Amino acid sequence: MNKHTMSDLYQMQSLPLSIKIRMTQYRIREWVDYYGADGVYIAFSGGKDSSVLLHIAREMYPEISAVYVDTGLEYPEVREFVKRQENVEIIRPKMNFRQVIIKYGYPMIGKEVAGCVYGARRYMEKLLEREKSAEHGGKVPNHSYMADLVGIDRREDKENELYKSLIRGEIPSTDIKTPVRYLIMQGKYPHKENGVETSEYSKMYNKERYKFFLEAPFEIADHCCSIMKKSPIRTSAKSRLT
Repeated sequence: MNKHTMSDLYQMQSLPLSIKIRMTQYRIREWVDYYGADGVYIAFSGGKDSSVLLHIAREMYPEISAVYVDTGLEYPEVREFVKRQENVEIIRPKMNFRQVIIKYGYPMIGKEVAGCVYGARRYMEKLLEREKSAEHGGKVPNHSYMADLVGIDRREDKENELYKSLIRGEIPSTDIKTPVRYLIMQGKYPHKENGVETSEYSKMYNKERYKFFLEAPFEIADHCCSIMKKSPIRTSAKSRLT
């Protein structure tokens, strides 16, 4: 399935409510037909969007189940609303928010910014490790990670000279791609429309104004969503298949 463009999104937003409901029903029916009624459930947060989705789905399939992740961060009123709904499984993450923050860092601004800062910091650390290791000669630790960061092929052709130079601790100054994370931080990630690059830089990736976070005296990361929501949902999904 092709990805929707922004113009597609604007067109769909302008459709009448009745058409939007029919499109939603069509998508739900596709999922149930493909996975079966027992293989589909609604990720239910208790918010307005998932509440509407659950209502539409249960008008079509009354027995369809829902899963709610209780992270401990939701308003008590939302948690009580969820508990009043039928056939909702409540699951909890293995780590609470405080534990995630202590271990990984704060989700500053939002997931995109926090993930960008986290990736850029790891990139800088790799560079420092390379420099320190190169002073002692021999192979530089983590050279494979560095190859991925700077866009040097290490899978199809491990004997290429650029990869060998990385192993020795020498970063080539030419013929390497700028890491995507760095482009995003600089606000220079090309805008794409249907997979085709345009002459403009995508504003949604412009994180240049957050570069000062690289010097923050605390960790910044986007791990909270993955650990507290995505991970327990995946675990629940796997248990349904066994």
